[in-house]
Amino acid sequence: MELLASWVKPQPNTVKVSVDATIFEDRSEVGFGMVARDSDGRLIETKVLTKSECISPVLAEAIAVKEALSWID
Repeated sequence: MELLASWVKPQPNTVKVSVDATIFEDRSEVGFGMVARDSDGRLIETKVLTKSECISPVLAEAIAVKEALSWID
């Protein structure tokens, strides 16, 4: 099954933060990426970080959301 996703812009005068996580099993690391865009889709800021952990995909996504919330605070 192929999953197709497309970016949907937020309401005017707001910012949308997209978050993702990936697991690098060969290095026992997890990576997180965050992108903030305005309501016209223009890039505001990005953040990428890695941690030396071996965790489940669900936990990696949850940590990515937590990191994004701390980032935008």
